[in-house]
Amino acid sequence: MTPVEEKAVAAFLAQTRVFGSCSGGELADFARAHGDARTYEKGEMIFSGGVSPAAMCLLLKGRARVTRGNAVLSVLEPGELFGAVTLFAGKQQRSTDIRALTHCRTVFFGREPIEKLMETNRRMALDYIEYLSERVFYLTGKIEAYTAGSVESKLAGYLLKNASTGADDRLRADIGNLSALARLLGVGRASLYRALDKLESEQTVYRIGKTVFITGEEAGASLT
Repeated sequence: MTPVEEKAVAAFLAQTRVFGSCSGGELADFARAHGDARTYEKGEMIFSGGVSPAAMCLLLKGRARVTRGNAVLSVLEPGELFGAVTLFAGKQQRSTDIRALTHCRTVFFGREPIEKLMETNRRMALDYIEYLSERVFYLTGKIEAYTAGSVESKLAGYLLKNASTGADDRLRADIGNLSALARLLGVGRASLYRALDKLESEQTVYRIGKTVFITGEEAGASLT
């Protein structure tokens, strides 16, 4: 990386939840010593499905598209961090692809230097734990809704139980065939459609094809 890029990386990292507690000097040294800068041309794959690399990535320049199958999940902009949730997950299969929409410049950080930075900055380690916990929260034992009486509650419980996180750190659950899901939940298909529509109207979830995305911490909390 050039000195200008190192400064830009440090500035971007300082604005993220994970690295926000680190000083400017810490981040500048971290970027200089451990940043693996890579360039991708339009259409090239940045992250692909399969075994995920043990790395976190910052998009420094350009725009990248996050997809699952034929569905576009999001578009990443400069300064966005991805791979944070799966960094410590071992050899997990990614369910999403990230491809360059334009000429892109990215910076990868391996697991080991991030661990060392956490050892010297306890606040960062706690921030990282809080960041991950907010997502794991949806996958915990808050399944009371799963056995509750309303169709919305049963659906919410199913989504929480089956949610997973992709490379873009967004929670999603595949609902597959709605007739089969209705039978699984013990509800009518029309009732299931109405429950999905209600959750979407409340901006708790949104659908792309057969995938339902939980839209954020507040929305996730409303499912429980």
